[in-house]
Amino acid sequence: MTTVLKTTARVDLENTSDQQQVPGLPERLKTAREASRYSRAQVAQQTSIPPKSIEKFESGDQEPSVSRLLSLATLYGTTVEYLLGTANASASSLSTIQPTQPPSQTENSDDPVRILLDELDEYRLAEFKDATRRGVVAVAELRTALGSLEPEDLITLARERELYSPTTPALQQLRNLFVSHFENAQTACNKLEERIIDTSVIGIDLHSVSLESLASLAERLEVKNPDWGRWKKHDVIVPLLRPQLYTLAFTGHGEEFDSVEKYPYREEIDAEE
Repeated sequence: MTTVLKTTARVDLENTSDQQQVPGLPERLKTAREASRYSRAQVAQQTSIPPKSIEKFESGDQEPSVSRLLSLATLYGTTVEYLLGTANASASSLSTIQPTQPPSQTENSDDPVRILLDELDEYRLAEFKDATRRGVVAVAELRTALGSLEPEDLITLARERELYSPTTPALQQLRNLFVSHFENAQTACNKLEERIIDTSVIGIDLHSVSLESLASLAERLEVKNPDWGRWKKHDVIVPLLRPQLYTLAFTGHGEEFDSVEKYPYREEIDAEE
C-alpha cells in the first residue's frame, strides 16, 4: 500500500509565539518550484511525475506519495521537512533552494509541445486573465505541434496528461492501424491530440467523466444531441461540448470539474465504445 502524505502540515500554532499562518504543502511545493525556476513541464521531465499531478499537488486537489514528495524535495534542493512545514523546518530554507539541473533555452526549444501545455496550464489556473487571445493562439500552436508527433510520443503524452486509459489506444494498436487503415489511424491520433489539449484548457480529459454528468452539462449549455434521445457515447457528446467549454474557459468562466459529486469519475467503458 502506498503511503500518502497529508497536504496540511500539523503544526501546533497555539504554541507559536507570533501566531503566523504556516503555509501548507501545496503552497510550499509551488513556492519551491518557482524558486527553483522550473516549469511544471520541466519538473515532469526530471521526475517522471505527470504535469497534471504536479498541478494537483500544488492546488491541494491531490496528495503526493512519499516517493514523489522525496523526488520533488531532491529536485528543488530542499527537504521533505520544509515542504511539510514541520516545526523544525525553517521558512528561510527558500533562500537556499537552487535548481538541481538549471533548465536551458536549448532544452526548452526542443520540446515545444510540453512548453505550450505548461503555458496553457498556467493560463487556466489564472482563469485566462489577460491571456484570452494568447490562449486561443497557444491552442492553435499546440494543435499544430501535436500533429507532427509520432504515435510513440502521443501515447507518452497521453500517460503524462493522465488521459482515461481504457479508451486510450495502446501503442501497438496504433502502429497496426497505420498499416491496415491509415486514415483511421490518423483519426485516432487526432482524437488523442484533442483530448490532450482538453487537459490544458479545461483541466480534464472529458472521457474520464461519467456520461450522465456530461449529458446534464450538455442540457445546461443547450447542446443538442444529433441522435435525439439519450446520449450514448462519449465520442459523440465530447466534441459537441468542447467548443462551448473552451469559450467559457477563455473568458474566465471555466467549468469546475474538480467536484467529484457533480462530475463523478467514469467507472466503465460504454458498451458502444
